[in-house]
Amino acid sequence: MMAWKKWGLITGLSVLLSGCLTLPDNEMQLTVESSPLGAILFDETGQKIGKAPQSIRWNVDVLESPRYGQWVTPEITAVWPSGAKTKARVTYEGDPSQRVQFLIERDWKAPNLEADLDYEQKRKELRQREELIRELRFHNMHRPWGMYPYW
Repeated sequence: MMAWKKWGLITGLSVLLSGCLTLPDNEMQLTVESSPLGAILFDETGQKIGKAPQSIRWNVDVLESPRYGQWVTPEITAVWPSGAKTKARVTYEGDPSQRVQFLIERDWKAPNLEADLDYEQKRKELRQREELIRELRFHNMHRPWGMYPYW
């Protein structure tokens, strides 16, 4: 009897979680990445969306659709630490419920390129350091004596 309850619980949870992993039919999810790293994203009204990489969801009803099966997002502005700006609109053809990735690139002719490349390098180093710390914590937690040996 207990096995049936566990099986029912596992089945119910898997059905609930599978519903969370898919997008509704009327939504599009766009993941915006920047090159170099570190751009801050703004929507067409000037409101801050966040730092790239950033996932943005749009209701398909508010997106432009020049023809059937084609979707155009509102304008996205990427601003790098140096002040360089790039504006872009994403045109996507296909099923809008699929997740879409987009890379926004900095205008390489804009001034202060070195500042943005330095910022990108610092972010990469910081990410590597955080990853190493996370890995060390994981391994130390699984030692029989805990974080620090007692000797």
